[in-house]
Amino acid sequence: MIHPKFELLLISAFISTFAAAGGWAMTSKVAGHAAGNACFVILMAMALPVLALQLLLSHASPTRLIYTIAYQATVACTFTLFLCALLFPAYWIPAVDLGPKIAVSLFVVLLSCWSFGRGLRAFRATWAARGDALLAKHCRDGVNATAWSKLMLALNPSDGRLLPGLNDLGSALVAIVAFLSWMLGNALKTTFPTASLYAWIPFPALFIAYFIGAAGIRVGEILKLRAIEAATGTRILPGQHPTRRGRRALR
Repeated sequence: MIHPKFELLLISAFISTFAAAGGWAMTSKVAGHAAGNACFVILMAMALPVLALQLLLSHASPTRLIYTIAYQATVACTFTLFLCALLFPAYWIPAVDLGPKIAVSLFVVLLSCWSFGRGLRAFRATWAARGDALLAKHCRDGVNATAWSKLMLALNPSDGRLLPGLNDLGSALVAIVAFLSWMLGNALKTTFPTASLYAWIPFPALFIAYFIGAAGIRVGEILKLRAIEAATGTRILPGQHPTRRGRRALR
C-alpha cells in the first residue's frame, strides 16, 4: 500500500510523464519526430525539478505545516506542465515567423504574472476581511493541519473562475470557446499557420494562468503561516498546538 505522503508525488510523476509523451506526439504530428524529441526534452527538463522539489517536500512535510502546504501547492506546477504540453507544439508550426511566437509568449507570461498577483491579492484581501476572526474561531486551541484546513475552507479566497467578473456560466462558456479555438488551431496549422498559432494559444494560456493564480493563493497562505510562526515564536508542526504564550501572540 502506498504511503499517503507519496500519493501526490506518484500522481505528479504520472501526469508529468503523460504530458511529456503527449507533447512529443502532438509536436511530432505538427513538425516531425526531431521537433517532437526537442519538445519532450524541454517538458522533461521542466518536470524533473518539480518532481525533485515534491520529493523533498514529501519528506519535509511531517516536520512543519508550511512544508505540507507547499507540497500541496506543487499540484499547480504539475497541471501547468500538463498545459504546457498542449501549448508548446504550437511553436513548431511550420512557416510561422519569430514575431508572432514572441507575441504569444509575452501574452502567456504577462497573463500568468497577472493571475499570480491576482491570486496573492485575493488571499490578502479575504484574510484582511475575515481571516483573523476565522483564525480565532478555528484555531482557538492552536494551529495544526486540521484546524488550518477548516480555516481555509471557510476563508475560500478563490472564486474558482477563469476571469474576474464572470459568473460560473460565463467561465464555462469561455472555457468551451477557448477549447474550440484550440481545436481550430490544430486544424489550420498547414493552411493558415499564423492564424493557427493565435487560435491555438487561448485555451492552454487561460488554464495555465488559472493554475498560476492558484499558486499565488498558496503563496499568500504560506506567507501568512510564516507570519503566525513569527508571532508565536514556534515552528508549527502539522499536528502541533502552540504554547499558551503562542496562543496569546495569535490573538
